[in-house]
Amino acid sequence: MADDADGARPAPIEGQVLLPLPDGVCLRMQAHNGPDQDAAIKPKCRLGHADGKALEAAMGQGARMVRLLEPHRPGTLRNMRLELSAEPPVRAALPQGSTAWADLASWAAAAGAWADRIARRMAIDWARNSVLLAGLDLGEEDPCQWGVLHPLAPALEQAVVRALLEGPEDAPWADALMVLPGDEATYAPLRRELVRRWPRAVVCTADSLAALTGPEGNSRRPRVGVAWFALLSAAGAQVQRIRVMVSPWERTRAEPAPVDVVFEPAPPEDGRGLDLTTRVPRVLRAWRENEGPAAGESWKTVVQLPASLPQAAGESYELALCMADRIARGREWAGPGRIFATGGVNAVRFSNGQVLPVSGTVATPEPQMPGLANHKLDAFFGQARAGDTVLLPDDDVWRHQVAARLGALREDGTINSPGGALVMFVQQTLP
Repeated sequence: MADDADGARPAPIEGQVLLPLPDGVCLRMQAHNGPDQDAAIKPKCRLGHADGKALEAAMGQGARMVRLLEPHRPGTLRNMRLELSAEPPVRAALPQGSTAWADLASWAAAAGAWADRIARRMAIDWARNSVLLAGLDLGEEDPCQWGVLHPLAPALEQAVVRALLEGPEDAPWADALMVLPGDEATYAPLRRELVRRWPRAVVCTADSLAALTGPEGNSRRPRVGVAWFALLSAAGAQVQRIRVMVSPWERTRAEPAPVDVVFEPAPPEDGRGLDLTTRVPRVLRAWRENEGPAAGESWKTVVQLPASLPQAAGESYELALCMADRIARGREWAGPGRIFATGGVNAVRFSNGQVLPVSGTVATPEPQMPGLANHKLDAFFGQARAGDTVLLPDDDVWRHQVAARLGALREDGTINSPGGALVMFVQQTLP
């Protein structure tokens, strides 16, 4: 066996996902098991293409995120090398710069997750060689953690179907598991064609990776809460999203409910996110303790943070974090629009849900603090619209800055932003 280009000798191929393309090209997503020490996902794109790094990121993202909602049975979280290659060179099938390259990212995410699961023995043996005509959503509406399979982009799907049906008798997918998206009615004609053309293959439809034996099924889909905060940078303040996903965790289990922190689109390479992976679970657990114990269950939690957050000082994202958590757990209604929030919470002495003015928000007499507050108000008011809610710490500096911009507050202490959003000042939250 030849040595790997990175100097490491590759492990045997444990899982393979194929994508036939025109001109006899076939993409191969291969998974190699490694040691168990760190359960890391190591994607490598060997297509020699300018868009290879983007595909590499999608491969890793799909595999990492789908793992988060697995039951984490002992021995299933392994170190995994994912490799995307093509035979023969792929340039003939997809010219550099073509839109099909962007379309491949969704497939790369799904194929990376599926190959990873096959290699970890979380699929039946005959799935080891699969053809996947579906992708994962890498956008905001349908987080890829859920493993929901979506159709490929129409042009890419048509090219793949044509290549599948016109392939030679000895094609590597002749006896593969072929997975179509979950709309049975739409894909029934194609399924019949594939069965006729490849009688030794197993052709099925699946609406999610869970349907292919995997994570807890769609009935256990997580509940999602989203809030927005203002992240300061050299260019001012930018509005960023925090997403919290929770699913029930039975209290009869001996281990505590996990809180996983992930960064999108990828973890910071310099390791700066380590402090947040400790701080965020502590903040959430303290916040929840203030509400009292939930009846019969706690929550397995995944928190998505922007990758740029570890580079910013302060804890002003914490109110947005906790509001997203309350929305996900059904403790808070987001209203018809979005929640924008800035402020810290007291995760050390947390007995009354107090919202703290912290570094990067307000509430010290230092001359730069009003300027920072103004940057954040610029960011919030630039995006917030009617139906949205803006939550600020109940602090003299914040009140002064808002009043200077918008005028006197109403008797209930609220006011509307220029775009019509409701602006509120928060001292503490109620259970």
